[in-house]
Amino acid sequence: MAERDRKMVKHIFEMKENYNKFRQLFRQQAEDLLKKLDKHAEEKQKSVMHDMMDEWSCFCKGQDKAFVCRRAPQKTSREMFMCLTEKEASDYAKYLKISEDELAGREVRNVVAETLRLHPEYYLYVLDKHDITQLQKFQKFEENKKGL
Repeated sequence: MAERDRKMVKHIFEMKENYNKFRQLFRQQAEDLLKKLDKHAEEKQKSVMHDMMDEWSCFCKGQDKAFVCRRAPQKTSREMFMCLTEKEASDYAKYLKISEDELAGREVRNVVAETLRLHPEYYLYVLDKHDITQLQKFQKFEENKKGL
């Protein structure tokens, strides 16, 4: 009887060990699946503006010296803000400290665009002194002529 009990205890420990291995394997596979789903969701959630920034950075990497050509805008700032994803628009609203009352029943992108239209000085909050001097220099460029 003691031998039978020892075998039973041994089988119980083996089952617990197998159960723990299974849980660990299942948890790892579930985490891998969630990571893949998150990555897929991030890829789908990229906005048009994010794609344009990627294109611009790829273009700039290939240049030895950058030339800037000032052109008339092809899109209004409102049209650019309409290209944002919901998350990007809500981030803008958070950074601009737009209250929930202002957002009530309105699209976040429209509120952000309107806020920046009414307060263009908010654009300058993200620029340092060097950026501001470069922006002032850029404003003096003639249209359709290379500078810099």
